[in-house]
Amino acid sequence: MFFSNSYSDKGVQLSAKWIRFFNDNLNTLLSIHEAKHHSEITKFFSVQHLGPFISEKKDAAKVIQAFGNGAMMSILTHFFDGKNKEFDKFSKEAIILAFNLGFLMNKGKSMYKNFAKNKMKISDFQSSGEDWANKFLIPSVIKKIYL
Repeated sequence: MFFSNSYSDKGVQLSAKWIRFFNDNLNTLLSIHEAKHHSEITKFFSVQHLGPFISEKKDAAKVIQAFGNGAMMSILTHFFDGKNKEFDKFSKEAIILAFNLGFLMNKGKSMYKNFAKNKMKISDFQSSGEDWANKFLIPSVIKKIYL
């Protein structure tokens, strides 16, 4: 107990579960409830067939990534039950758990690094992700399924 976390393992588990759900079902969720800047956000899904070095695809990936970071921030904040100074540690555990899917599919550390690097940047798409998660995902999906 001397060096224990102020947040619960359950909070980490639930955050990871819902971040993974969000990531796996993003296109469907956006078709149910549109977000601000919807056309720019969903453009990512329509340019997937393009080659890896096409600037249109790179730009769309940056937009969806900013939107996803905003939504993840809302999910993490919703399930965080510890002291404020440990939020970054909590976020790291939850994101790594959400994206480490097994052998040769462990993307958790790189996803967390990207999240941490960009979480303080001001972006319309990140704000849109936070608003969308707070107004739709958390009350209409997470609270109805979880509770």
